[in-house]
Amino acid sequence: MYGDKYASSHVHRPAQKRMIEMRGGMKALEFPHLVKRLMRWSDRIMAVGSGTPRMLEDDETNPNFTLKESVGAIERWAPHEMPGVRSKIRISDLVNDDGDEE
Repeated sequence: MYGDKYASSHVHRPAQKRMIEMRGGMKALEFPHLVKRLMRWSDRIMAVGSGTPRMLEDDETNPNFTLKESVGAIERWAPHEMPGVRSKIRISDLVNDDGDEE
């Protein structure tokens, strides 16, 4: 969310994905569930903010933050780092955001 967004999206996140895959995927990592949830959340935010694909798969047993929660958080905590994040959201993301309830 901070720093060189190009390097983050085209170097750091793909390298992180490769390292995780080499260790057997997210489910095989022996990290606390909260850490893995935050890793997925930051991946989702970076994907939306940079218009790039997500790198980390979701875990069906531990629900992730909804798109509404994610966008709300980024707009409150780092509004200058990802301006216009709402305009980068695809309609299909909103339709498929199962946890997003009013």
